[in-house]
Amino acid sequence: MIKLYFCDLYPGFNQERNFFTSCFRCLFGTVKISSDPDEADLIIASIFGDSHKDVITNYRPKTILWLGENIRPNIYNPRYSLTCDFYDYSSTNTRLPLWFLEIDWFNDGAGLFSLESIYNTCVRPGTFSSSCVSSKEFCITIFNNTEGMRMSALSTLMTLRPVSRYGKPFGNWFPTTASYGEKLKRMSNYAFNLCPENSFSPGYYTEKALHSKMAHCVPIYMADPYFKNDFRPQALLNLYDYHSSSKLAEDVEYYFSNKSALAELLNQPLFSSMPSVKSFLYSLYRTSINILSR
Repeated sequence: MIKLYFCDLYPGFNQERNFFTSCFRCLFGTVKISSDPDEADLIIASIFGDSHKDVITNYRPKTILWLGENIRPNIYNPRYSLTCDFYDYSSTNTRLPLWFLEIDWFNDGAGLFSLESIYNTCVRPGTFSSSCVSSKEFCITIFNNTEGMRMSALSTLMTLRPVSRYGKPFGNWFPTTASYGEKLKRMSNYAFNLCPENSFSPGYYTEKALHSKMAHCVPIYMADPYFKNDFRPQALLNLYDYHSSSKLAEDVEYYFSNKSALAELLNQPLFSSMPSVKSFLYSLYRTSINILSR
């Protein structure tokens, strides 16, 4: 048995059913959630609250800091961290891209998508035909943060056709985190989903491209060239590759007007092979053993 204490995880975090608890159950069998950091064997801390700095300082030897956003761990000085970074910070950081938490790795309901659905939709080539995509509307975008590249791309797309816009800037936000099913259902009606990341850094790839593919629409994404370590470039349109808005408009118009080409793009798998949690589990186990045997 291992006793876990969670500190400042995201709002709505379920301590019993989540990616981290599932991983520790896989590694150690029984997991007990502790309400006291003194009694815990290991602490998972994040930054969605006011307690993490004190916890990292006072319990540093047994704390693992998880950063789901594009933030470097060294500003918090943790002993161990889980981040999107490819860099391992002298073997103290394990990479955990945010999209990883969307998958139900252990078939226990802790993730949004089953392994079977990931394989069928994102690993195996699709079966769309031109007739299948002929009824799709043009483009949807869902966001709260008016990041510059996102707004620029939106302006370009709206020169072609109206874009369905959801989010606080448009006064029609709906709770996507509380109802991912509703989000995916809306996205599935469209050929494209404009979904650049809020910020830009190697390794920082969230759920946006994955949600698009699972909803059967083409992600208009933005990420650095290293994103090919996670996703196939052929499965999306990457704003990073476009040096002019006119070229982006030209390509989007081509695919939307040419239904056979759109179907071929939609059929491109997001992953080159089936994702696996094994490497992450190995690193987490090694870190945990270092903590437990301190």
